[in-house]
Amino acid sequence: MFQGTAQAQSPSSDGVSIPAPIGGVNAVDPLSSMPSTDAIYLYNLIHSQYGLKVRRGYRAWVTGLTGGAVRTLIPYTRTGGANEFYACTPSGIWDISSSTGSPSIDTAFGTTTGLAGWGIWTQFTILGGQYIALCDEVNGYYTYNGTSWTNIVAGAGAGEINGANPDNFVFVCAWKDRLLFVERDTATMWYLPVGQVTGTVTSFNFGTKFKHGGYLIGLYNWTIDGGEGVDDYLVALSSGGDVVVYKGTDPSSATNFTLQGQWYVGGFPAGRRVASSFGGDLLLITSNGVIPLSVLFSGSDVALREAYHTKKISPVVNSLLKETLNSRGWEINLLPRDDLFLIATPKRTGYPYIQYAQGLTSQGWSFLRDMPYVTGANWLGDLYFGDESGNVYVHSGTLDNVNLAGTSYSPIEFSLLTSFQHLGVPTRYKRVDFIRPVFLSGGSPVYDVKAVYDYNLLEINLPAGTPPVGEGWDSAEWDVNVWGGTIEALESVRGATGIGRNVAIAMRGTTTQDLILIQIDMMLTIGGHL
Repeated sequence: MFQGTAQAQSPSSDGVSIPAPIGGVNAVDPLSSMPSTDAIYLYNLIHSQYGLKVRRGYRAWVTGLTGGAVRTLIPYTRTGGANEFYACTPSGIWDISSSTGSPSIDTAFGTTTGLAGWGIWTQFTILGGQYIALCDEVNGYYTYNGTSWTNIVAGAGAGEINGANPDNFVFVCAWKDRLLFVERDTATMWYLPVGQVTGTVTSFNFGTKFKHGGYLIGLYNWTIDGGEGVDDYLVALSSGGDVVVYKGTDPSSATNFTLQGQWYVGGFPAGRRVASSFGGDLLLITSNGVIPLSVLFSGSDVALREAYHTKKISPVVNSLLKETLNSRGWEINLLPRDDLFLIATPKRTGYPYIQYAQGLTSQGWSFLRDMPYVTGANWLGDLYFGDESGNVYVHSGTLDNVNLAGTSYSPIEFSLLTSFQHLGVPTRYKRVDFIRPVFLSGGSPVYDVKAVYDYNLLEINLPAGTPPVGEGWDSAEWDVNVWGGTIEALESVRGATGIGRNVAIAMRGTTTQDLILIQIDMMLTIGGHL
């Protein structure tokens, strides 16, 4: 079910080669008719130039944030000076600009229970400075001016919000040089005058446009050429499943803020991170999958699977969405160093962490597993993510769960199952005799590879053993540590057992080095009919 392009070399007359599958679950086609370039699943294997590459690992960046899970990450990019990085837990806002095991809280929240720490933020630059505007689910509106955080309160004075209680603001968006806010459990948007972070707010109610009811989840920019040049439209989403799009510049003017369209998409998962700009479009995480807003705008039927960005993995995504619709944790992100589009999912009790990753060039999908991701953000070119225990990690290197000192780690586990193929003779039995995977790697992985038959979808057991760890330059002692090897081709012929009419290859293993699966060859015997 994973679409790919890496081709194996020509087989001998008594063998066949299976292309290395490259990301892209296709769970719609029957198992018996899947292309040979697809796979049933890929865990921690992503698209690369030469084949399937084991994903990057993760190492600790900041540990010891108190209050519970890291629920919001906020990069602050200055026009001049050092960039900064902040994290929100239920206890408050933390400066995580430097790697440390003893962080200090920057700004404590007044309420530290419930949904505290789940925030929406935007960076907003005006003549008076460069700000972060943050709205927390239970603690209201905060600003950061490059020096300090301020909890904005209601009032008519300088630096206050007049006309509404900012303690009830749960969402903030920058649109057309003004800040817009969402009031908790209402269909009301509040907005400031152009170029202000505080002052008198004015209301706009979307309630009459939400045909299926519900409260206003959030407000999102959508940059589009609607026929009169590129413009930023305003998109409002309701908890009832409505999508409303407006065009204009001033919500107070009926002639300068006009409705452009409204659609029903069935609902959204819990939380407010259900829309994200991507590739010139706005992607919506709905109860039926991820759909581009441009598809709605063009009049496509939302009931059709082909309308969804996640169409290749729709049964998998839709099943998980229905199980976790009331759980926070769904969000869209990017892995910039790997050219991956990431859909993060809530952690389910008794199951590993799972994210869906799509290669931006191959358009194929993979599962990322065992990364303790609650929320993530890109900062200085890397993906950082927070976990349930107050730790922040950077997605980097060839090892998992590396501690701050670099003295403990876990190898990265990978697993795959190719599509089942009858090899042109569907009624005849096949017996795989030998399998030869070919890798590019700087070290030897520990892996097992097997032939499986007739739609046995069970993941094979993880083999015993630990792959060796090579040391990096400037981090190892000469004549003491084992150095990482150069990238070279590795191959090993393994015997196989079993018999069946339809054949697939399963592989599972661990590695501590860069590892790329180039191809899998197999030699088999074809028997008689039925």
